[in-house]
Amino acid sequence: MTRAPDAPVSLQEMLQYTYGSLVSVYQWLHLGVPFFSDYAAKHDGRTPYLNPSPAGRWQLGRDLGQAGFDIAWRNKTIFFDWWNSNTGFGATNNETCSEAIYVYPNSVGA
Repeated sequence: MTRAPDAPVSLQEMLQYTYGSLVSVYQWLHLGVPFFSDYAAKHDGRTPYLNPSPAGRWQLGRDLGQAGFDIAWRNKTIFFDWWNSNTGFGATNNETCSEAIYVYPNSVGA
């Protein structure tokens, strides 16, 4: 399979921010928004203190919004469809279970 016509130019461009975008927007919409709303309702409109790690992630989720989530979801779907296609690395094989082994070194020298 060749690159899908609507896919980004490179694999890095397609997947570099996909996971972070999906997680950040989903967490903001499903945890952050209700939490801030409930907190404000119980504490005279104030906002709660947040640990910097989730605060940064939720800010990213706010900034990206649904449009950022939709782009990330599209990119994940393009990769998923390719991976699981008959010619992708995840294609099933009755003799070997799959067509390939994928190694992801996560650091230099790994």
